[in-house]
Amino acid sequence: MKQYTSCFIGVPLPEKYQEDFEKLLTGIEKLHPDWEIAYSKTPHITVYYLDKQSQHTIPAIVSTIRTKLSFIENLNLKIEGFDYFTKTDPRGGILFLNVLYPPNFVKFNQTLKNKLDQYYSADNNLPFHPHMTIARIKGLTKGSNFKTHISQISQKINKIYWKFPVTEIVLYGVDSTKQPQHQEKLVSIFAK
Repeated sequence: MKQYTSCFIGVPLPEKYQEDFEKLLTGIEKLHPDWEIAYSKTPHITVYYLDKQSQHTIPAIVSTIRTKLSFIENLNLKIEGFDYFTKTDPRGGILFLNVLYPPNFVKFNQTLKNKLDQYYSADNNLPFHPHMTIARIKGLTKGSNFKTHISQISQKINKIYWKFPVTEIVLYGVDSTKQPQHQEKLVSIFAK
């Protein structure tokens, strides 16, 4: 039986923006080689985090997602600017691209949360904030040192403005039997 050490529902970044995303990650990595850079092979916006799952739960999760696709019909997302969760936030030091989203995207998340609540995740107690992770910040410090890092990064990120329709919802997972472990698409569900 396959076990997934991490599962989540997401919206993949359209292919036309993926090269720009990879260049952004490379630029951040050059500025801060000690930070843990996001995995560039599956760039996505997280809709709902499911935590650990077995292969046997996947069909039920996918079935639930399919019944809620009406929330994302004709939905457009925009990625613009960046922000970060800090040490005072339970998610720790995470730098991310900000997602501007319509109210139906929040409704989609809330409906999934209500229907999939049997699949435990401690992260789901936090307010919903769709984002694209860029890096996990190591050695986060208060004061001018961190402000200098953010200033350097803003020069690279503030040029980003991506807008696209939601055409696909993906169930991603990290397969515990594969080494090295990495995120991969388990199931793609195409929106109408």
